[in-house]
Amino acid sequence: MIIEFLKGLAFGTSVSIFNYYLTVRLLSNWGGSVHKGKSRVTVVFIIRYALNFLTLFLVYKNVPMLVGAAIGLTMVKNVLFFKYLIKRRG
Repeated sequence: MIIEFLKGLAFGTSVSIFNYYLTVRLLSNWGGSVHKGKSRVTVVFIIRYALNFLTLFLVYKNVPMLVGAAIGLTMVKNVLFFKYLIKRRG
């Protein structure tokens, strides 16, 4: 049960990291017209939500893996938030 949870955590975290770098790549290549930029943002966020849904769908029958994947999908957001808080205090 713990091993399945850790597999789900690793899977969710890897998808979360991929989503993060997808967004960073979009923001680093920002340019061109405003309409083109808005459409790129829309496409990237649709892809991110689809990947999150697919991740949870792939593991929904195995509850420990599902819980681990759900926690893993929020892992990068939490790490970046705490990193920001520590940087702001220092």
